[in-house]
Amino acid sequence: MTILRIATATLLSIALLAGCDSDRGPSSASFQHFEVNNDALVTVHSRTSSEATVNAAGDLTIDGKPVATTATQRQLLQRYFTQVQGIRGDAIAVGKQGVALAGKAINEVVGGLMAGDPDRINKRVEVEASKVESKAEQICIRLGAIRDVQEALATELAAFRPYATIRADQVDECGNNQRTVRSATLIEAVDERQIAEVRRLVEGGADIDAAVRGDGTALIRAAAHGDLAVVDELIRLGADFNKATRGDGNPLIAAAKHGHADVVARLVTAGAGVNAVVAGDETPLINAARGGHLAVVTYLVEHGADVNQGVFADYGRWRSPLNQATDAGVRKYLQGKGARAGRDA
Repeated sequence: MTILRIATATLLSIALLAGCDSDRGPSSASFQHFEVNNDALVTVHSRTSSEATVNAAGDLTIDGKPVATTATQRQLLQRYFTQVQGIRGDAIAVGKQGVALAGKAINEVVGGLMAGDPDRINKRVEVEASKVESKAEQICIRLGAIRDVQEALATELAAFRPYATIRADQVDECGNNQRTVRSATLIEAVDERQIAEVRRLVEGGADIDAAVRGDGTALIRAAAHGDLAVVDELIRLGADFNKATRGDGNPLIAAAKHGHADVVARLVTAGAGVNAVVAGDETPLINAARGGHLAVVTYLVEHGADVNQGVFADYGRWRSPLNQATDAGVRKYLQGKGARAGRDA
């Protein structure tokens, strides 16, 4: 888990700083919307080639010419200046922490492996990784605050409107990127059966139902593992037990496919649909029958699964629980419940 988490945290740092001009030194930061070269001045980019500057006193100049402002407008410009200076500090801190984290990660990984103690890698590096993530999240929060002031300025001061270039979707994307990192990390925590880490990530803002291609959601992954304790915790934390992703099924399909009877029972008790159809993954009963899991097949049928519910797949071929059953005992049980191999047979 640690190696991937280091990579995602560091890549997030680089992505957030993409557009920063490192050649100007650690006190400078250049973004898509504005530029900060020192503590005294902010340069704001417009949709054209025009530029404006704002200082700590709330003075506004456009293309080098001072703009007259009211007391209210000046206060908004002062707030704008303060927030932009703040995001510069956050961005510089993320960059420094990201570099430090990468170096520390290499040392810890090498040292842990040489000492025959790989577990210490997670314990020491996770703390540093969480610091980078926290600072990165602060940048997204700060960007939203800057946009709020920007919109107020655009309303109060017509001359500033061409410089109100931060869009709402950009603020949302920043937050979504941060949640994506956490969601990928959540899947890793599930894979390693780290319940405390799963809880920490979800309570810290990770999207519990976010899908990661090839893994599905955290609950789908835990169900596939047959990890009842993690499944219980994810359900307690509010995971959607019916959430499906194409190619990864849904939690009940994942558990049924691998024959995890206890997890199947937990999901059904929670309210998972026993007859849910997922494109590319059929139904829970079809998966259980194909896997030869008689106990799961029996449980699903006893709890309402339709023995004749099928789907068209493989270029129009009909798949049903019976024609997909690979075990003689499963076929005999399904036939005893009135199952048919074909759609109309």
